[in-house]
Amino acid sequence: MELFTVTITTTSDEARSKFHSQMEHEFADLHMQPEGVTFTEARNSPEYQMTCHGILPGFKLTEHATKVYSKAANVLAEYILEVRERAVLRRIIRKEFHYKQAEDLDKIETYCMELLQETTEEFRTPDDRERRKRLLVQEITQYFEENTTLHVEGFIRFRLDAYTKELRDIVEYAVDEYILDQQYHEFIALLKYFVFVQETKIPVAHVMHRGDHQFVLLNDQMRPIETKQMTSVVVEMPDHDIEVEDMIVSTLITVSPQKIYIHTREPELQVIKTIQQIFESRAQLCVYCPVCSPYLSESAQQHD
Repeated sequence: MELFTVTITTTSDEARSKFHSQMEHEFADLHMQPEGVTFTEARNSPEYQMTCHGILPGFKLTEHATKVYSKAANVLAEYILEVRERAVLRRIIRKEFHYKQAEDLDKIETYCMELLQETTEEFRTPDDRERRKRLLVQEITQYFEENTTLHVEGFIRFRLDAYTKELRDIVEYAVDEYILDQQYHEFIALLKYFVFVQETKIPVAHVMHRGDHQFVLLNDQMRPIETKQMTSVVVEMPDHDIEVEDMIVSTLITVSPQKIYIHTREPELQVIKTIQQIFESRAQLCVYCPVCSPYLSESAQQHD
């Protein structure tokens, strides 16, 4: 008795072998039993077809249907998540958001995968993959209750509306992030050019980062930098709402130091990286020195 036939599209022998192994493993408690199931396969590259048969006379679909379909659905759901999900994301990026260049596709796809695997931000939770898998298992099980032949690629395209919509939302978010990232790098490039063409106005600037968003800008005499006599440059980073950090970058560009010493205990902070990107070799990072010790020590901060 033919119970169901599944067709996947792949040119990889490894993918076919893994799919077959996963299916047989899932059905281990029924496979090759007197009242169980067995599998046959057919290959017509790029399509690979696996058919599940009930062994007569002991196997009765009416008694085992739920178990058979849920097992098959579990393997297929895992296959879609592991093997097909990236391709679905890429197709959405290309066809619905109209990105054609390989570089754009690769970067947006990377953003998508980071979002799907994210477990530290509110946007994603550790259970998201399992939830998507449960959704797929439910959809596939319902399909098998009415059909015995399933072509995975066609099923993804035409039946998995809720799953595809969720991936589309991920792509939309990733595209927004990609656009902001492009704007940021274009803006940084503009600021780098502006710094390159303007003359230096002071020899040295010390950026004292005292934690969080607390900064002090000092000149070579260790006095606060004044910009009243200069034409100020106003910098507003794209999608950037921390005014203090904008002010720090604006002031540094305005006074155009020959050398910038960035004193911080948090060198990975975004504003620190931004200053380094803009001023390149003119910016030097310091995590501890006699100059910054009085300003950045814990006792100094507690007395402020």
